[in-house]
Amino acid sequence: MAKRRAVKAESPVPQVKTVEYFPPSAPEIERYVGEVCTRLADIDVELNTPEVRHELTNFVRVIAGLCAKIYTRHGKLLDTNPE
Repeated sequence: MAKRRAVKAESPVPQVKTVEYFPPSAPEIERYVGEVCTRLADIDVELNTPEVRHELTNFVRVIAGLCAKIYTRHGKLLDTNPE
């Protein structure tokens, strides 16, 4: 004869809202980098060349993508307290 065990009722698991983060779009990053380079040109004109804009855009794109992945996977790390 099969043995029977009492099954404990599991407590309900609270619903956790999953949030997916996305990096800014390429045009948004390019606009931002353009503004940054324009301001940096006040310090040094060489910081507002097409090459600098291109390289900085690539850098920001990579960092924004990584941050979006990290925030999506580990959203609890973000401080969501409004205070």
